[in-house]
Amino acid sequence: MPWPYLRNVAQEFDFPLFDASGNLVNESGTITKQVVIDGQNFVNVSGSVTQYGTSGVYKFSGQAPDWNGARLTFKFTSAIVKPTVLTFHTDSKRFSDIPSLADLKAQAENAMTAYGALKTSVSGRLLDVSAGGEAGLDWANIGSPTTPQNLSATTISGVNSMAPPGPTSQDIWSFATRTITNKTGFSIAGTKTTLDALNDVSASGVWGNATRTLTSAGAGGATAQEVWEYGTRSLTDKDGFNLAADQTTVRFSGYVSDPGKAPTTQDIWAFATRVITDKAGFSLAADQSGVTIGAVSGAVGSVTGNVGGNVTGSVGSVGQSGISPSTLGADVREQIARDVIRRGMARDETALENRSLGWAIAKLVNKIDIDAAGTTLTIRRTNDTTALFTQALTTSGGAAPITAADTA
Repeated sequence: MPWPYLRNVAQEFDFPLFDASGNLVNESGTITKQVVIDGQNFVNVSGSVTQYGTSGVYKFSGQAPDWNGARLTFKFTSAIVKPTVLTFHTDSKRFSDIPSLADLKAQAENAMTAYGALKTSVSGRLLDVSAGGEAGLDWANIGSPTTPQNLSATTISGVNSMAPPGPTSQDIWSFATRTITNKTGFSIAGTKTTLDALNDVSASGVWGNATRTLTSAGAGGATAQEVWEYGTRSLTDKDGFNLAADQTTVRFSGYVSDPGKAPTTQDIWAFATRVITDKAGFSLAADQSGVTIGAVSGAVGSVTGNVGGNVTGSVGSVGQSGISPSTLGADVREQIARDVIRRGMARDETALENRSLGWAIAKLVNKIDIDAAGTTLTIRRTNDTTALFTQALTTSGGAAPITAADTA
């Protein structure tokens, strides 16, 4: 086996198994195969173990995951052998992968033969040089020219120096992107539609742009004309401010303070959301199905009309004497009495209080029975089986029997 073992590559090695006396063991049963990878816990391996005949010497054929670590400790054991533990260190290359000195010498000689030393000559050169021996850009082998050179086929991507005479105006305008930082007396004679702001652009020209941004009006403040040239204008506090002409795009989001004249009713109803806090004599003339009323702390007067809808929500509570006997109409009182009389015991018998009216009714309508001793009367629930309550009976043999009961 080549050395060292490689990481994460399927490989094999041989190992023996001994008994407690140190003798080789022919194990035909199950051999437990485990590995510790880089100091972790023992885990089962996926490789296989085969024996060379019955010699007690075995071959482990490990899969790539079994070798995926820098330090690997394998353990092999069974019910009849002592554990065999082997540790291996892996690498990315084997010694056989290292070139010999003869191979290295040959590679160096080949490289030197293919790439000779650079020489400033005009014969067999690898770098273009001028007649004087200068090496560099090939502009007809320029050395130190004193006459203008034609660079019509040469592209210069930028001007990094302002050495005299510097780039011409044509050179600058030939750039796709031009940044002008500070130039005294700079002006543009013609109309340049790609510039955002120019001194000779009229107000109508600014308003013709889809987007208008004015960042600063300078230390002296902005004139009224400059303010109106903004696409968006925020007015915080301006004495005597007024709109002389109709401004259909002006919107007021709310009245923080009364600048003089209060808003009209039409102004208030024009708002999408209206919060009314306190308004004496306020009323809703028409049906307002979307009006929500919060908590009412004062008294509510009489409702002279009909309440056609239903209370689908819940009522928190009704105070003492909140509903007087006369509150409910005669028909309502009749319906309540009728429902009480008709109500069956099965709906309430599980929650009756002791000695309640419900017990008395149950004794009248439910099944009752007396035990064999004649001492206990049991009143059953409506299922005729479960006891609802009991009564202790007292008997007397000499008492006169009851032969009839007639309500007067």
